[in-house]
Amino acid sequence: MAAGHGMGAAGWRTMFDQAMAGIAGRFRRVEPRATARAFVPGLLSGIERKDCRRPTERAVG
Repeated sequence: MAAGHGMGAAGWRTMFDQAMAGIAGRFRRVEPRATARAFVPGLLSGIERKDCRRPTERAVG
């Protein structure tokens, strides 16, 4: 089955965690890493308008 097609939430989370682990070293500090981790699911969410702030705000709080 192709990634993302019919994949459950647990499978998606596992793949996302693996991808984030692969790029974690690009961030020197934990804060930007956490922001990136929150930003990507925000971009993939169903919110109508997506700019630099909204996806992260939705994910964090």
